[in-house]
Amino acid sequence: MICAFGLAGKSVIVSHADAAMKQTIHDILKFFREEAANNRDLGDKFERLIAAYLTKDPFYAGLFGNKVWLWQEWPGRGNKTDTGIDIVTEEVATGDVWAVQCKFLDPDTYLQKDGVDKFLATSGKEPFKHRLIV
Repeated sequence: MICAFGLAGKSVIVSHADAAMKQTIHDILKFFREEAANNRDLGDKFERLIAAYLTKDPFYAGLFGNKVWLWQEWPGRGNKTDTGIDIVTEEVATGDVWAVQCKFLDPDTYLQKDGVDKFLATSGKEPFKHRLIV
């Protein structure tokens, strides 16, 4: 369970039942790769990490506060199924809604256009004003 982040995500504090230890983001991602049951589980872990980051990092926390939701938890989702949007955020000051897509790719892999087409099509419509791909 991730409980705190350092500036710009360079380090995180990970709490364990017996002790807390300081790790880099690379350590966390390696742990996710080793522990994930499958690709869906890996993606879910990464999405939760990014959602937590967006509420803890000083810049993003100032922008969004606690208005960060996984797609399945977003109140504005209605009955829409998976649209390629993984996280939805709302700016505290303006109310602008952001669509966020998380891609946890192998380090030797490059993001391909077809991997974000659905996200781009969906996030280009109301109520979304901004996009972020992680």
